[in-house]
Amino acid sequence: MKKLRLIPVFTQQKHFLQFILFMKLFITFLLLNTFSLYAIDTYSQSTRVSMHFNKVKISEILNDIETKTDYLFFYNHKDIKSDTKVSINVENKPISAILDEIFQNTDVKYSMLNNHIVLFTDNATDKNMKSQSSEQTSIRVTGTVRDTNGEPLVGANISVKNTTIGTITDIDGNYSIDVPDEQSVLLFSMIGFIPQEIKAGDRKKLSSVTLQEDLQLLDEVVVVGYTTIKAKRVTGAISDIRNKELMQSTATKTTSALMGKMAGVATRQASGGPGAGANIEIRNLGTPLFIIDGIQKDQGQFDNLDPTDIESVTVLKDASASIYGIQASNGVIVVTTKSGAYKTSNTLNISYRHGWQNFTQFPEMMNAAQWVDMRVEQDMNLYGQTSWTREEYDKWQAGTEPGYQSFDWKKFIVRKNAPQSHFNINSSGGSDKTKYYLSFSITNQDGMFDSSDFSRYNIQSNVESEIVKGLKVGMNINGRIEQFKSVATTVDRDDQYIFSEAIFRNRPTERPYANDNPLYPADNGSRGYVNTAVYTGVNANPGHLTDKWRIIQGNMKLSYDFSSIKALDGLTATALASYYYADNTYERQQKDFKLYTYDKNTDTYTHTGGSYDKKKKNSFNSVEELMFRIQLNYIREFNKHAINAFVVGEATERKNPTFSVDSKPTSNSLPLVRSSEFTNLGNGYSETSRAGFLGMVNYVFDDKYIIEVSGRYDGSYKFAKGNRWGFFPSVLMAYRIGNEKFWKDAAWGKTINDLKFRASYGKMGDDNIEAFLFFDGYNAYNGSYVMEDNKVTIGFAPRKMPSTTLSWIKTSLFNVGVDFGLFNSKITGSFDYFIRKRDGLPASKNDIVLPSEVGFDMPMYNLNGDKNIGWDASLKYNGSYKDLSYQIGGNVSFSRRKTTKVYNPIFSTSLNYYRDNTANRWEGGFWGYESAGQFTSQEQIDNWKIDNDGKGNRTMRPGDIIYKDLNNDGRITDLDMRKIGYSGGLPLLNYGISINANWKGFDINMLWQGAGKYQYYREWEVQKPAPGDGNSAAMFADRWHREDPFDLNSAWIPGKYPSTGSWASGQNNNYDRASDFWLTNIVYLRLKELELGYTIPQQISLKAGIKRFRVYFSGTNLITFDNIDIVDPEIDIANGVTYPPTKLVSIGFNATF
Repeated sequence: MKKLRLIPVFTQQKHFLQFILFMKLFITFLLLNTFSLYAIDTYSQSTRVSMHFNKVKISEILNDIETKTDYLFFYNHKDIKSDTKVSINVENKPISAILDEIFQNTDVKYSMLNNHIVLFTDNATDKNMKSQSSEQTSIRVTGTVRDTNGEPLVGANISVKNTTIGTITDIDGNYSIDVPDEQSVLLFSMIGFIPQEIKAGDRKKLSSVTLQEDLQLLDEVVVVGYTTIKAKRVTGAISDIRNKELMQSTATKTTSALMGKMAGVATRQASGGPGAGANIEIRNLGTPLFIIDGIQKDQGQFDNLDPTDIESVTVLKDASASIYGIQASNGVIVVTTKSGAYKTSNTLNISYRHGWQNFTQFPEMMNAAQWVDMRVEQDMNLYGQTSWTREEYDKWQAGTEPGYQSFDWKKFIVRKNAPQSHFNINSSGGSDKTKYYLSFSITNQDGMFDSSDFSRYNIQSNVESEIVKGLKVGMNINGRIEQFKSVATTVDRDDQYIFSEAIFRNRPTERPYANDNPLYPADNGSRGYVNTAVYTGVNANPGHLTDKWRIIQGNMKLSYDFSSIKALDGLTATALASYYYADNTYERQQKDFKLYTYDKNTDTYTHTGGSYDKKKKNSFNSVEELMFRIQLNYIREFNKHAINAFVVGEATERKNPTFSVDSKPTSNSLPLVRSSEFTNLGNGYSETSRAGFLGMVNYVFDDKYIIEVSGRYDGSYKFAKGNRWGFFPSVLMAYRIGNEKFWKDAAWGKTINDLKFRASYGKMGDDNIEAFLFFDGYNAYNGSYVMEDNKVTIGFAPRKMPSTTLSWIKTSLFNVGVDFGLFNSKITGSFDYFIRKRDGLPASKNDIVLPSEVGFDMPMYNLNGDKNIGWDASLKYNGSYKDLSYQIGGNVSFSRRKTTKVYNPIFSTSLNYYRDNTANRWEGGFWGYESAGQFTSQEQIDNWKIDNDGKGNRTMRPGDIIYKDLNNDGRITDLDMRKIGYSGGLPLLNYGISINANWKGFDINMLWQGAGKYQYYREWEVQKPAPGDGNSAAMFADRWHREDPFDLNSAWIPGKYPSTGSWASGQNNNYDRASDFWLTNIVYLRLKELELGYTIPQQISLKAGIKRFRVYFSGTNLITFDNIDIVDPEIDIANGVTYPPTKLVSIGFNATF
């Protein structure tokens, strides 16, 4: 007999010990790598080598030194005669001694800094000058060469045009050259950068030269499915961004950092709560698949990566995603974390940012004078009389007497300038055999309600070493601890929601404390639970809520490069093992509290209300996942051919035990629970597995014609035997017509210098259905029942009929696109059009009716289907003017879904068929009335020919909404409803505009992000005045109302909204009928990110031992232009009672040592 352990941590003791052991191993690993930093530096200072050469070129000796050590040489071939042959025979000598020997009796000198060695000659310039004119007087020019990020360029070439005079930059990017005269033209060049010419007389510009990257020449590598491919050879529709763009965001979640930056990526930041992320989809297809360093993960893992540790994010939008198989039909987001580089000195980076948050927009509430005016009016409209006296009314309107002063609950509840901070320290580098990246970060975010906060600690360690030539072993470790804390309120709702609700529910005529004494929370009637003083006040005894995650991920990779074997050149074998462990501890203790009433006659406080409902909930769940992969890659180029191919076999196993218990403690002070207090007890366990075999070949001919073919054979545990495996192929093609000779020779070839056409088609399988539907049997429930023999019995219920034929949801995705570059790729862009079809969406057969006595539902079959159609585009311009370099970019995407197949829909009437048949209709929107303005007078109502309220318009008042009689029958009925609006989820249209510029150390980065074609439909608090007998949004002060609220015969004053009472029971249903009056089809544009930075000149920062020091100011959600005046355009709660996004203002610095 198995015993049930009640304390969840004991049930997971083994996993907890594994977690602790893993953390100990990581700390040991971190310390060893930290020590290795010093070892690497020591190595670079005291490296000794042995070499024995007889009459070989100096260049061969230098190459041998680079191979055996972590040194890199920089020199000008015109000055250094590297073809000169020398002999050397040394044993265990330092590098300096070797250089002295091979350059003896020459004018070659060298400069060593860390692992860089610059070779130069003092008299090379003089010789060149004399070759031109022995009488000419030279002019010395000095300066620094940097890239657009302000980083110095080592080894850049500087030459005097049409002469043999030249030099190169040193380790700090500095140069010095003698030129004939001020009319001489200096040519600055470096591989991967656009050459630049400057006259010698322009000393100011020559003092600081900035070279632009040549995007056409750079063979940028893009991470795609299981391999990397040069960007120019990519055949699929992809978008990618690099770390620099991610770091411009101050968001605590990675999804939020992507908003507006990539074509085809749809996001919506519906909440700004501590630790909240954004909803994200690719082309509005659904939740995408996330791949982090080659391992499939969920959105939580992706969201909580520290952006500092991310090297790149690549989004696969078309058939290029099919190689990932299961769940890839919604697109794939591929993340690559940072790594060090071989033969580079250690670099230490420290960054810190501190900011202050405030709500972007939260409804303003009525003050006491407005609220009392509205309540009097409402009573008169509903009942023809009111309990409010004229005297009370006048006192509240004046608001000066004690007891008649308005109270601002929003100001009482909402914090101002809630802090948010981020700290990171990371180190990277490498020797000739090892490269590493180590990082640690801390993120803290306080809530806008003084009751909550979020904290996260991240670690990242990526290390790779070459054990012997060709054999490399790597270990990536990612871990984090994150925690959300809040008070636990006395209602079973989201504990942050209660504070938003309190702003609406508390009347401005009431106060949080009886007699304003903070020791006694006030009893404000039935709405006492929203008096937040009981949670945050001086004498508060709040409950607490803690939601904590501990996560560790370790990936070990072993690879062997067969290039040393001529017949196997280009072949690499890789074995990858991944272990993931995460556990979640959730604890919520809800306490009782007391509310008081003050008697001013006796000066006493009486306990008259509160809550006696004490509750405690504990839950613990963990996830343990193992993944194994074997992979063979073949990458080779020969003549005009290039091949990139791989085959992979992989398997994953996942275990997920859960435990939860609810109880009713007898005291607020009890931290633990006892079995006698249990009200609910749950224990669960799931174990799942998947396997897949896949392969891909990417073939390129002459860098013009590209074809990529892939296939994947997947198996899933969710289907019955015989249906578990599926094969999913794809083919992608591209034609780089811009590389054709006829194109380059044509007149337009110089304008459109790069042009590539793409097309792809792929099939994918999705197992996103409920697991184990093919099993029959019974489900056990947590509830218990007392039977006839008075014994307590656990309840069981039969499962559905087994779905033995249910199989994969099959997806086909077609995409055509074009990539282009204009004016030497100063302007680059792309456009894609796509169609995604899904067949086999699960549904039951509604034309088969089972007897009610059976007690279970019909099985599921692959019956239904849908289709997404859309497009996305991006455009970018890179430019420069003197010391100014800048980039302007934009992206836009649109996607909408249509239901294409519904199994045998049954409708009772033609009206139901018209309204409810979803086949071949666009998804989104709802049925409602079209409004045609508002009644402006009683006379207009009396003469109105259409029955607006179903009662001959007897209940109508000026200001009430007029609806269109679309079927012209003289009545407003259901037959007049039409489809209105769009989806209430993610926007169909998304766009972003980015502007980045650098000038003499100053930089500005700006992102405008927006969306359109989605709806917000107002309900309850933002549709009706004084709902729930509480306060009302201040916007309802602008309503139709009488000049004197006490006088039903006084004149009507026009307003934006209908008068009060129109929506109340017993009046008319005209006010809150579903209609476009309360609907906003949203469109907005907001300044999502703004960053202003300054990099201290290196000659100054180096004096403090800092290679690079940058300070900056940043802002998030600073300005918004939209067509909705009551809530933030991104929230998705219809009543507006939510935690809206926040605007953030921050200052920070980045330092590199």
